[in-house]
Amino acid sequence: MDESRKSPAFQFYPKDFLSDEKQIRMSSSAVGIYVRLLCHCWIEQSLPSDERALAQLSGAPLRELRAAWPSIAPCFEMNASGRLENPRLVRERDSQDRFHMKQSRRAKKRWGGGVPAKVPESFAKTTELDANALHCSSSSSSSSSAKQNTKSASACAPAHIFVAEEIEEKAGKFLANYQAIYAEERNGAHFPLKPVLHFHTACELVQGWPDLARLELMFRTFCKLPASEKMAWPGTPAQFKHLAPSIDARLRQAGA
Repeated sequence: MDESRKSPAFQFYPKDFLSDEKQIRMSSSAVGIYVRLLCHCWIEQSLPSDERALAQLSGAPLRELRAAWPSIAPCFEMNASGRLENPRLVRERDSQDRFHMKQSRRAKKRWGGGVPAKVPESFAKTTELDANALHCSSSSSSSSSAKQNTKSASACAPAHIFVAEEIEEKAGKFLANYQAIYAEERNGAHFPLKPVLHFHTACELVQGWPDLARLELMFRTFCKLPASEKMAWPGTPAQFKHLAPSIDARLRQAGA
């Protein structure tokens, strides 16, 4: 873990928490488990995906965690390392990092008498992501056809990610169809796709499986996995990427 990113506390907004739709759907037991997991997620930056480890961290019996997990799972996303992250805590940590760096630069400029400290590349990337996010929101709201949606998704490629035009186009098409397939295979359920956040994962997927028809068949299979398959819920692109090799192998064994 990067020791420089450790912070003892994060902002907690009671009104936002109590009005959050995901939290409202939780039982009192699930809320307690969720809050404890949030605390561990902040301290360690992520959580293990193993349910026994999660039960140990939450202080709840494994049976209780399993009962509560379907309502807690939508609050976490799996990262590229196969660990769970809470998107809001990720944004909060990045916000704190930017604030501390800004204060440090001010102090060095005022008292050090030298050139302000250079902003790390990671912060520049975060700024680029924010700018692209605004662009994506604007372009997607005005789109009125599948073709425009595909262009919008492709246009959301973060400025610092350089990929071949063919890969970018395929990633955009895959993301454009992601929500529709998800809803079709999961009884109308809505997945809050974030093109800027999920674009990099989409690029990796289309590089691994260039045939979009094949990739979408794999995604449909992924969406049909039961709730007992913890890695498939809530169904983020990172989770799909994690299970994609085994799903592909399973389909090939079945002759698909």
